[in-house]
Amino acid sequence: MQTKKRHPSRLSSSGQRPRRGKKLSFWQKLSRMKPQGFAVCFGALAVGGYLLFSVGSWVVKGISSGPDSPQDTTGLLMTANGSAGEELSAGWDQLPGTVASAARSAAEAAKLQPVSLRVPLSLRTEIPAGADEIVVPSEIPALPEETKPAPEAEIPQKPAEEQAPAETAAAEKPAESAPAVTVTTTGSENLSYWRSVNSDVIGWLKVPTTNINYPVVKGPNTNYYIDKDIYGNYSVNGVIWADSDIRTGSGSQLSNNTVIYGHNWTNYSANPSVGRSGDVMFAQLTSLQHLWVAQQIPYIYFSTPEEDMAWQVFAAFYTDTNLDYIVTDPGSSTMQYIIDEAIARSEHVYDVSVSASDKILTLSTCTRRFGARSDQRFVVMAKLMDSTSNLPSVSITANSSPKRPQF
Repeated sequence: MQTKKRHPSRLSSSGQRPRRGKKLSFWQKLSRMKPQGFAVCFGALAVGGYLLFSVGSWVVKGISSGPDSPQDTTGLLMTANGSAGEELSAGWDQLPGTVASAARSAAEAAKLQPVSLRVPLSLRTEIPAGADEIVVPSEIPALPEETKPAPEAEIPQKPAEEQAPAETAAAEKPAESAPAVTVTTTGSENLSYWRSVNSDVIGWLKVPTTNINYPVVKGPNTNYYIDKDIYGNYSVNGVIWADSDIRTGSGSQLSNNTVIYGHNWTNYSANPSVGRSGDVMFAQLTSLQHLWVAQQIPYIYFSTPEEDMAWQVFAAFYTDTNLDYIVTDPGSSTMQYIIDEAIARSEHVYDVSVSASDKILTLSTCTRRFGARSDQRFVVMAKLMDSTSNLPSVSITANSSPKRPQF
């Protein structure tokens, strides 16, 4: 039978461990070293330290002076004779400049800006030149800029919550050649093109004297477009999107309450700016808090491929989400309750007659007027008119005691 091998024993043949000499410490060895040996070791250490210090100094000088200002390194080579020595000397002379060049290249690389993840327009679909961005000049003179912190969240009126990015995602740069969309009374002439870009486009929304002049999309659910652009790509600003429960079509086919949402990341303070070009989507909607702005916007336009439509504004108000104003097809009593609450909360008094039998349009966005709470909204409501022409004038005055949310 095979015997299992054992590891070699560390014992001597006599069965005892071999005796070893006592191990000396470093300082004992140093004390026993002869003067000649001590001098040699010390000299070697000194020469090595000097060489390291010299190389480090030349490298640092090379970095600061760059390849255009070579440093004198001939003293470092000591002995370099003949052609081989000349090549070695030339190579050593280039070392500081090479290191400097590499350091500067790394610094320049660190300055590169992050590349946008936006898919180029040319890869999505065939689009006429310059049609990538909707840019509409503001007709209201800009007030002094406000510097405000980013809001905690911009949340659509439906239940899902949305948090603003921890670091501001770089805003996508508009195409330099992008012209303004065609601007007429309703803007509906743009529908044909944008419906060819995205079949989810159901209408066109225009709020006069603001830059709100956008296609409106409707997704398979209300939150589908909460963080997507009109091409379906990720976007912080998103699009203008409709509640998925609404009915679309002509005025007679629309829901009793057509609810439309848009983000407001920039103009959410207690004193909203007016006409600021950096405000996109529904950010300029909050400027209707100001009476003089509201007086310039008695009508807004939401049109569909089936019909151009004008809507007469009857309320612009702040509310919390406890008011269920986003019901798309409420019964008569609920509809009247929503209208009455909107009028009571409105910042202004509109000389407009509206009842539960009217079709209404509801525009909803986020605000932080009452502090850092995500459950407050700014809402504009309007009723459908019979046509887009011969619209009557509207008297708009201040509401001395609007009903406001109690937080």
